[in-house]
Amino acid sequence: MTRARIALLMALLAALLASPAATARQKTGTVERRTMPADAVSEAREYLLFRPAKLAPPHERALVVFLHGCTQTATNAMDGTGWNALADELGFVIAYPEQSTGVDGNGARCWNSGQAPLFPRGQHELETIARITRAVRDEHAVPAGRVFIAGLSSGGLMAAAMAATYPDLYAAMGSVIACGYPCGDPTGVAAHDRMGEHARVVPGFFVAGTADYLINPAMSQGGMRGWVAANDLADDGAPNGSVSPTPETEQRGFDQSATPGTDLCIRNYNNPCPAGALGLADYPTTVDRFLATDGTVVVESWLLHGLSHSYPGGARDTGTYTDPHGPSINRPMYEFFLSHAR
Repeated sequence: MTRARIALLMALLAALLASPAATARQKTGTVERRTMPADAVSEAREYLLFRPAKLAPPHERALVVFLHGCTQTATNAMDGTGWNALADELGFVIAYPEQSTGVDGNGARCWNSGQAPLFPRGQHELETIARITRAVRDEHAVPAGRVFIAGLSSGGLMAAAMAATYPDLYAAMGSVIACGYPCGDPTGVAAHDRMGEHARVVPGFFVAGTADYLINPAMSQGGMRGWVAANDLADDGAPNGSVSPTPETEQRGFDQSATPGTDLCIRNYNNPCPAGALGLADYPTTVDRFLATDGTVVVESWLLHGLSHSYPGGARDTGTYTDPHGPSINRPMYEFFLSHAR
């Protein structure tokens, strides 16, 4: 190859790397590990902070607090769920609190959502997560009404407990393969009582799987409907159907052609991926939307038919308890959050 031809190829490569498409591909935020120290009434916890390459303008900024599941770390959840890519695209901040395995934490790294009925607001692990939320919110000048919380499995249970304990702090919540607060109360009374003097409507986005062996559909759907009932109580103090218990229902993906395959994706401590074995790209999904009297969707529930105890649309080879088959839930969950920004 002549020198002239080499020089031409190098120039073309340089131009390609400088192109807008290449710049977009290289766009990436930063991850920093931090510690929220203990105070007189709550424990210390580490957390990961993801900052996008470019923050959205102050009035458009948002914060998502995402809680990992049992046996996971903040890194597992961050790598597996793919939230950072969406945050980098849209310019919002994510905090990933991490459970401790010490005497004040949990040996299996589960969140202690059971502390909610035992201790008043402002104490122990729930208060630590609230302190992380406030600190990141204030540091990045995120408007108070654009703070959201979500979680996976144990993290989803804790996200619901946090939303019930601090309804004034979180504008909306998300629960993935978990349920509302608490799982066993479809009446919504316990969640409303936990809100206490801070009671208000906290919209919720729920994702569940019909093949979930840990949080079975009866439990997840009962807990989800309990969150509907809690919001019905929270808006005016009465169980009067101001948030309808009868959803508007949409069916998605039931017309796919199944071509049996062998991709069960049992790796990285993942659960089986039935969609891979059936040759489906996405799980057929029932979407239920529970509306307030003004037409606002207060609770949105995605029931994925065939999904096990896994995060749908997650990374194939990074993180844990992810299922690469869709539908991907991050963008619709975040859009739901933004529709309820205050």
